Amino acid sequence: MEQLDLLKSRIGTVESRSAIGTGTVNTGLLGGSTTAVVVTFNRPMPDTSYSTLVQIDPTASLLGGLAASVTSKTTAGCTVTVRNTSLVTLSTSAGLTVLAVR
Repeated sequence: MEQLDLLKSRIGTVESRSAIGTGTVNTGLLGGSTTAVVVTFNRPMPDTSYSTLVQIDPTASLLGGLAASVTSKTTAGCTVTVRNTSLVTLSTSAGLTVLAVR
């Protein structure tokens, strides 16, 4: 029992948290251009040292698709920069989902 207590004191508390947020990439995004989408999480993160996973649906369009990267983070959400890698204008809106994990 003493060893378990010693181990607990050395490890400390490990806090895990996750949040999810959504956004929309509107129609009309020209081929080769970018847009910023602000995403607000369903609950705030404790700090900005979280990892993110971005999913876009649909991702493909004629001769290309959409690529996304998180360009800034706050405790309340993040900004995702979306690039239309297609040669044509985005004709349908695309849903954006961000999962944040710490």
